[in-house]
Amino acid sequence: MARFVKVVEKYGRAENCWMDRKSEWSPALVSKLWNSVGRKRIYAKYNNKNDSRVISIAWKTMHNKMLTKVAFKKKREMCRDDVMWDLSIYNHALPSGVIL
Repeated sequence: MARFVKVVEKYGRAENCWMDRKSEWSPALVSKLWNSVGRKRIYAKYNNKNDSRVISIAWKTMHNKMLTKVAFKKKREMCRDDVMWDLSIYNHALPSGVIL
């Protein structure tokens, strides 16, 4: 689960909805975070295009899909090509089309 949360944190920071201190979190902020990064960033990037279970998919299933799409490669040299590196959460370049 820690790896999955790391992905949520990465995109949450990009969307400016990640809180660093536990005391700052509330149910409303968790909902805001997930609504900002869940479908728009994580599912869109790592889910299969024809998968109908977008809303009800479990975090573990999504994590397994991320493993399949090599989301956790730490260095560009470990990736076969730029597409693979773009899927890595360790690639700190913002994906094309992202505006902060």
